[in-house]
Amino acid sequence: MIHRSDHPLVMDVIVRIRSHVAVYFEAIDMSIKTSDDGVGLAQDALSLCGFLAQDRPLEHLLSFIDDMIGIADRAHQRAQNTMDKFRVARRGLFQVSTR
Repeated sequence: MIHRSDHPLVMDVIVRIRSHVAVYFEAIDMSIKTSDDGVGLAQDALSLCGFLAQDRPLEHLLSFIDDMIGIADRAHQRAQNTMDKFRVARRGLFQVSTR
């Protein structure tokens, strides 16, 4: 049986936990998107290997590599943002648990 409490301290903890859990869900969503970036980058690396096996103009190769660098930079930034979001969620939940 579930009991509900209208005690102000309990309600405050519930509200704070909910807000931090929402941040945690956002971090999980960001993590999934970041892993998609990693898959895309791995696919590009495979394509680069195929590209190198062909006789293509150097300009095409350099353009492809430049695109990969841009993708890697954006993926790295998203990974950093995801890590920061998890850190915020963890700290927030820790603060709730120590009060």
